[in-house]
Amino acid sequence: KKLLGHYRDRSDYRGECRVSMQVAAILRERGELDGALAWAQKALDLAESQWSRQQMAAACQLKASLLATMEREADSVPLLRRAQDIWEEQKDREGYYQATLQLGQTLFRLKDWNNAAKEFLTCVKILPSDSVEAAASLHLRLAAISLLSGWHSEGVAHSLAALGRYRKLESPRQKQALRGLASFLGELGEENFWELVAEHLDEESLPKVREMMEAHLEQEGSPEDQQETVIEGLGDGREPFVVEHDESDPKLELPEEDDWSVTESRWQEIGRSTPEVPTIRGMLILAAASFAAVLLMVLLLQAVF
Repeated sequence: KKLLGHYRDRSDYRGECRVSMQVAAILRERGELDGALAWAQKALDLAESQWSRQQMAAACQLKASLLATMEREADSVPLLRRAQDIWEEQKDREGYYQATLQLGQTLFRLKDWNNAAKEFLTCVKILPSDSVEAAASLHLRLAAISLLSGWHSEGVAHSLAALGRYRKLESPRQKQALRGLASFLGELGEENFWELVAEHLDEESLPKVREMMEAHLEQEGSPEDQQETVIEGLGDGREPFVVEHDESDPKLELPEEDDWSVTESRWQEIGRSTPEVPTIRGMLILAAASFAAVLLMVLLLQAVF
């Protein structure tokens, strides 16, 4: 309160906005969500009054995070899209990435598989090449979406991409990627599954993956037992939003919009409509063609294995 009074006396609205977001974060930690939401809205109002664009975006993301915690994800989507627009306008790659990731997680919880996939693919495309663990996590989420949606070719490719990156890091989450592959093995059958895997690996990498899969199945059991653990292992994505954003960071040039989009027609259509289709084994299956990102993954996987 003293700090708020200090900023008010100086008519420092940006400082008051920053403290308001910090108060909201503190109240969230205490479980006082209604109070936290009120402070987040206050921060957004202050940022708008001064047209402080970065603070507006941060306040939108904070408010969206609180709404998600209150299981009001649908209300958070417009706020996150607004944050995306602001970060894009500011040419702030890190801000745009964080808002896009948060939006993808929100859409995932809403079971809007098409639009969640679109946001996660965007995240993959704008990640720096050295962000190996973050890329692996994104590929794992895309594999889960593919499993839920019946996109077998894409799902196998994303599972392999996650496995290769986690293997490079010697991460225990290799097991999660292997569970994803095992789930597609259960869906496709032995012959069809390995035909798909062979499309994405070279002759040297394929035996390594076979060996890893055999060891995994011997330890974990049948593929049919592992589908639920693929989804559960992702968590719910409701981690608290980090308020701080260094306004002194140099602005990074975002790629042109055409560079973000995947060229295959199916992924160009993602987010425009979600047609109703029959269900198989309780999962929504969306008919679609393979997308260009799979071709890129072939090269990446050959380099990793």
